Amino acid sequence: SALPSLSPSITPPPDQCSITACSCEIGQVDYRGTLAVTNTGLPCQRWDAQSPHSHTRTASNFPDSGLEENYCRNPDGEPGAWCYTTSDVRWQLCDVPVCTPECCESLAA
Repeated sequence: SALPSLSPSITPPPDQCSITACSCEIGQVDYRGTLAVTNTGLPCQRWDAQSPHSHTRTASNFPDSGLEENYCRNPDGEPGAWCYTTSDVRWQLCDVPVCTPECCESLAA
């Protein structure tokens, strides 16, 4: 049986070319997606929490860095987006996807 053709009412998949899906800038400082686990799978600590790790990377100290919820971000010049973890490990980098060159060109346009 043939697959039905997609009707216009079906929502297309979310745009994979945006700073909420991937990163274009060095250090992933532009990333504003919702990834909230580290590259080893550890859950991220909320930026507005001081437990289990106390820190100064707060939204008031870094107002332009998108430090919301417990999403991976790079407010301070690390090699990539990262987060404090809810485990004994203080912080780890996150696996944020890198946008394609074509995507970055269109975002920069």
